[in-house]
Amino acid sequence: MILLTSCSRLAEKLEVIPDRKSTLEREPFKEFREDYTVNDDFDSQENANIGLRRGTKSVERIPNFQANEFQAVQTSDRAKIKKDLVVSGGKVKVNVESIPLNEFVDFIFSSVLKMNYTVDKNVKKMKQPITLNMAAPLPNKQVLTVVENILKSESVGISQEEGMLFITPSSKRERVQGLSDRYISVGRSLSSNLQDNQKVLMFVPFYYTKPKELSDLSRRLKVSKVKINFLNENIAVLSGEAFDVRQLLELVKIVDSPAMEQKVPYMVELEYIEVKKFVERMTSILESNAIPVAKSIREVGMVLTPIEEINTLLVLSSKKSWVDMLTFWKNKLDVLSEVDTEHSHLYIYKVKHRKADELAEVLQEVLSTNSSNNTTNSNNNTNNNITNSQENNRVNNLSFRDGNQTQNRENPREINIKSDLHTNSLMMNMTPAEYKKILPVIKKLDALPLQVVVEVTLAEVDMTDTFNLGFEWSILNNKAITGTATQVSGAHTLGLGGAAGVTSTLFTSNLTSVINAFAEKKELDILSRPRLVILNNKTGNINVGQQVPVVSSEASATDLTTTGTTPSILRNISYITTGMTLNLTPTINSNGTLSLDIAVTLSEAQTNQTSSIDSPLIVNRSLTTSAVMQSGNSILLGGIISHNKSNGNTGVPLLKEIPWLGNIFKSQSQSHVKTELIILIKPKILENNRELYEETNNFKLLLQELQKNINL
Repeated sequence: MILLTSCSRLAEKLEVIPDRKSTLEREPFKEFREDYTVNDDFDSQENANIGLRRGTKSVERIPNFQANEFQAVQTSDRAKIKKDLVVSGGKVKVNVESIPLNEFVDFIFSSVLKMNYTVDKNVKKMKQPITLNMAAPLPNKQVLTVVENILKSESVGISQEEGMLFITPSSKRERVQGLSDRYISVGRSLSSNLQDNQKVLMFVPFYYTKPKELSDLSRRLKVSKVKINFLNENIAVLSGEAFDVRQLLELVKIVDSPAMEQKVPYMVELEYIEVKKFVERMTSILESNAIPVAKSIREVGMVLTPIEEINTLLVLSSKKSWVDMLTFWKNKLDVLSEVDTEHSHLYIYKVKHRKADELAEVLQEVLSTNSSNNTTNSNNNTNNNITNSQENNRVNNLSFRDGNQTQNRENPREINIKSDLHTNSLMMNMTPAEYKKILPVIKKLDALPLQVVVEVTLAEVDMTDTFNLGFEWSILNNKAITGTATQVSGAHTLGLGGAAGVTSTLFTSNLTSVINAFAEKKELDILSRPRLVILNNKTGNINVGQQVPVVSSEASATDLTTTGTTPSILRNISYITTGMTLNLTPTINSNGTLSLDIAVTLSEAQTNQTSSIDSPLIVNRSLTTSAVMQSGNSILLGGIISHNKSNGNTGVPLLKEIPWLGNIFKSQSQSHVKTELIILIKPKILENNRELYEETNNFKLLLQELQKNINL
């Protein structure tokens, strides 16, 4: 590419060397050679790419961007007709908590703003609670704007005539949904006492930039779920949860600063060229066009900040013509090279959210399947005499091939995709056309995986009194328990120990509080309450128990004796894990429901009464089931019943050992305890990192409460 910037007379001496792959670009001409066709319609950016052409050779005009400067925000006709409320005075700070609306009106206009006003009798009857918290003092005019919008949301309007404010009910209802449940604040910071999930309505004043720039930047960076509205050119209204609002306020402090005055932030997303290489090329291009490139926002010129993690360029500019120039060259540089389309190139893609080896395995498997299908289809096409056009269409749809389709029709070229574990990157050896086709697929597969937090409660109940028929039966027949219960079918593999009736039931009510209530009454013993976070379609494992030594093999040798003729015995001891093992595999469906595969194994060591081997007997009981539920529902696994028999012998020491007469001084007893193990599983889908943070914080609070109880 050759860039010509000279006078118009240069066109008379211009000779184009016949080269079908060259493209010649220059500034606008006034005179051209007669054998070129010129399009002079340069009114739009799209027409700016139309220059003079001859065959595959072209001379393209670079548009004049100087006429496209940032325009000042024009006030609409309707806004010009509307009269703004006039207020005088300095700055004030207001903090009220759940004050009735009628008292709020009197307090603001009488004590704070000190204005002349009159209140309609119907407004005096309004008692809706109003909360307003200001982190810093604001000018009276901005306070009046905030108050006006708060009252407007409660169907109260304000008008001004001859220096008097008239506060009356508004016929036009502009109520914010759920306003009574929202925390209303003004400023640039939120109270640290607010919970992260608290709904917030935040009025944010801007001093140096426009609120619209924050909205555009937030949308491009995808940093917040906060809804942004605008009261006027200087106040933005943020609506969302406190956690998200705090994040956006940090961005506000960066965007609306003195150094950003008269500068507009702009995001340039790059697809093929690396952002650092793009910055290097654009720096030389901009400087050759007399556009200064600044190293910091305090300097004069365009600031180019590369964000390598997302291959994006953050641009700060005070002139729109500079941004237009950069956009023009971005469309020229950020393209795949079409010079060598028939040979492979090495491309590297940095995986952001998944493991590179998993992604490489999926892509390689799909491409290999398509390649084998194409080979079979090609053979069938030959036998059936399918036309060349039909065959070419099928090839293009199913697999990637070299540019020469005719030569490689029956032997498609294999594409290699490898992963680098150290950098978590994909390395792909393919042609530019193949890379352009597969890149959108890779980006869709490289998505942030969903996670599920699972809370498991293990408890044991004695099957007496309240639970003589089992815990599940007691819950299902307790009218105080609200919600619905659904039997879940599954495979129950029962071992020894009497576990007949193993069942699993899905509940929509919160059974955790029910179990806690039984535990407080000492009717139920909570053994363990583990929590774990599991990736979608991955298996999580919980094991609670101990390892028991058992004899795995035994051998005797007569030639190895200790004393006399007693042979030596060689035993191999191994350890077997007993207790409870729980395997959970969640699958998040597209409609938001959750499929959960559950496998429970319960094993315990008992005295071996079935053989003479001096080793404990391991009794296993297992349960396997699957359930589909909404996030936050609970599933109860019950019916795992065990029988414990024990013999007791008490009496007077020494005397109880006398033969025959000792029975007078001792007593023997037998106990039979029947217990049921219940497992309560409550999964919840974590859709973002904020929910994971909340669950972690809740767990920390639980540990703190436990520590306090221990210290007591």
